Amino acid sequence: PQWVANMRAAGLDAQDAREWAQLKSMGVDGAYVFDMENAGLTHLSAREVTELKALQVTRDYIRQIADAGFSHLSVREYTQLKALGVTASYIRNLGSHFKGLSVDKIVQLKAEGIDPR
Repeated sequence: PQWVANMRAAGLDAQDAREWAQLKSMGVDGAYVFDMENAGLTHLSAREVTELKALQVTRDYIRQIADAGFSHLSVREYTQLKALGVTASYIRNLGSHFKGLSVDKIVQLKAEGIDPR
């Protein structure tokens, strides 16, 4: 009950016991929810937080991607980038070869194994 109270205090509310169990099993805590909010991801659902945590999307990862020129992305975009192992360095290297890249294009190029080095 205390963990649920802490999660609710962090602004997260799950729809049912299954969602609470998923959050708990992924090791989500109030600090993680606050970190995501401080990184700009607000009003997250339990499912979104679970996805972010499962892929180890951190506040630092979000900052690094922003420093590479991509800020204020959606949960879907961050999870796609992270799932494919896209780093800020990869984005910067791509940018030196391709202009006007979108997140979708970066995902496509990474999925196709394009290495800009």
